[in-house]
Amino acid sequence: MITNLYIKKIRMALLQTLQIIVLFLTLPNSVIAKPPDKFLALDKLTYESQQATFDKINTLRLTETDEVSLLWLTVLEAKALYYLNKFSESQSLLINVESQAENIDDVNLKEMVLRQMGQNFYRMGGFDQAMNYALKAHLVAEQNNLLWEQAQLTNLIAAVHLRSGDFQLALNHFKQALAYFESIQSKTDIAKLKNNLAAVYIETNEYELATQFLNNALDLAIELDRPTTTISALVNQIELYIKLNDFDNATETFKTCLSHAANENLPSFEVWCLEAGAEMYQTKGAYEQAIEVANKAYDMAGNQKLHQSQINLGKILVELYAQTQQFQLALSISSRNLTQVESIKDEILKLKLEEVRALNDVERTRSQLQFEREQNELYLKNQRLTWIGIAILVPILFVALLLLVMKQRLVKALHVQQLETQDALAKMKKAKEINEKLAKTDALTNLYNRREMSRIIEQVCVKDNGKHDAFLLMIDVDYFKRINDKYGHAVGDKVLIELAQNISGLMPENTPCARWGGEEFLVLLQPSTLNQATTIANKLVGKIATKTLAEQSNMTVTISIGLSKKLPNQNMDEWLLQADQALYQSKKSGRNQVSVSS
Repeated sequence: MITNLYIKKIRMALLQTLQIIVLFLTLPNSVIAKPPDKFLALDKLTYESQQATFDKINTLRLTETDEVSLLWLTVLEAKALYYLNKFSESQSLLINVESQAENIDDVNLKEMVLRQMGQNFYRMGGFDQAMNYALKAHLVAEQNNLLWEQAQLTNLIAAVHLRSGDFQLALNHFKQALAYFESIQSKTDIAKLKNNLAAVYIETNEYELATQFLNNALDLAIELDRPTTTISALVNQIELYIKLNDFDNATETFKTCLSHAANENLPSFEVWCLEAGAEMYQTKGAYEQAIEVANKAYDMAGNQKLHQSQINLGKILVELYAQTQQFQLALSISSRNLTQVESIKDEILKLKLEEVRALNDVERTRSQLQFEREQNELYLKNQRLTWIGIAILVPILFVALLLLVMKQRLVKALHVQQLETQDALAKMKKAKEINEKLAKTDALTNLYNRREMSRIIEQVCVKDNGKHDAFLLMIDVDYFKRINDKYGHAVGDKVLIELAQNISGLMPENTPCARWGGEEFLVLLQPSTLNQATTIANKLVGKIATKTLAEQSNMTVTISIGLSKKLPNQNMDEWLLQADQALYQSKKSGRNQVSVSS
């Protein structure tokens, strides 16, 4: 078994080495896809100043007449829109260029269009579409020996695998891309790839490798004065410190990240810093700070049209509001998240339909020209009635075939839309069920919360008054404050979780159990007798007193219980008071015992 595992690992390593060797052997003959020389400065400007890019493009369009040059201007305009996070607008421009470029022999243009479309879909959250266009562009680059583009596309493919949770595939592709950029000493791309590899190693808990690659990426980014790469690496560093529970360094890195983003006027990167900060405070247990930071990032993501980041932040806020028992706010954010997801799906579907329409228009024009050519040839060749009949029949058949193809495409598109709608409805239903559960349960112990338990007890008092015996067990952890002070709140939380598991495990099936507040729990036994209820309570006290916390072998925990039987015509508040008084008697009598209300 072990031998086979080693053989598989050796084969994988040899395959990766062979891929890198092949890449290096093709380097001398490789070329780089780029815009025409007259547009190189404009291409650089798309990253540095988008508004200046738009102004320059509008001026050039007044003088340019060449069809290919006009298409290049549109591609560069789409690239500038991408840097402004206007991915949908960028994609619409690229769709038109892609359809018009079918009859143009410009490999550089076709590759850049497909690559940019893949990047747009990736940033919009359409990862299947992003992978599709990345593979198309990779094929064009491979066929035309565009090695730099192949490496960039390999990086994009790896990023999609990373977002999909395929960490081994992501790792293999990132390594291939890094090998190429190291061979040509492209420091900017090396910094990006090392940062991406660090992200994979963080996900796979390989923290030493993650630290090594992050430090290298940061050093290169600072040396090259690349603020975007620097901030991305700082975000990954925050994630690494969170995994290591090093919240002091995580906090300092978070502050540095925000400072860089503000100084460089990069609001979209500031959103990523804040998103990492919210996760840090949440993991740390500083829920108020986490909510404040997450809300700020959520609003900024909306303003910057960073829909995927806004959805991720929405999930964080739902968890935070649930953890702080702000269930109405959790439901509100969850609903907004569902609407946002649907909006993105509709946007991606709209873009796909635009692409289909554009390609159909090109196909119809091409078919029309072909038909006219054939008709003229037939007319010149022979004007006899037989040939005229054939010339009439051919277009009729062609139109029928074209209509059939269009109908099939439309039916397919509608079918895809129907499947997506069904999937969205199923996800909404699941989200609703989760939110309903959150509204009833305590986030830490997964028992009922105080509000749901009060409703259950009220029902017993109103609907089942006097029909069956019913008992309340009010349970409190002895000296819980000492536990928190001595071992920390994290250990205190584990004590509450294990106690909740023991309570629910010992009670009869379907017995309502709740975390009543802090270290206090409440159990409703019904129907039962006083002897049975007392036996269960004493058994629970004895069981807890003999257990030790898994991580603290020298620590024992005891509980005190107040047991109260419901009296006829007794309301909920009176019953609870009676149980509370019994609990007080247990505490007064020395704790670690059960007291029954008289």
